Amino acid sequence: MLSSDSPVGPRLKSPETQFPASEWIDTLLSAGKLVQPTFTKKAVLNFERFEIETATWKNVMTVGCKVESLKFSSGAFENAFHATIVHGDKWVLKTEPESEKHNK
Repeated sequence: MLSSDSPVGPRLKSPETQFPASEWIDTLLSAGKLVQPTFTKKAVLNFERFEIETATWKNVMTVGCKVESLKFSSGAFENAFHATIVHGDKWVLKTEPESEKHNK
């Protein structure tokens, strides 16, 4: 039995129920798809300039980098690959497709 002299503690609040945001079923089904890892190859790029006086190419600098093995874009005359230079800069390297090299 409770008397008016007995202390009554504060009522505890019940936690609010929360639900995650709704998602489309195709989004949920695509969540389990395997993501292919990106492989890189080490490469050395030689930058040259053409000397008009001597009609020769001179080496300006050499840079080491890692080039992704899968191209991310291709056009009629070039393929494009992502490359990361040793000190962290990101570049895009463009190469001629093999079919174009044989036509020269």
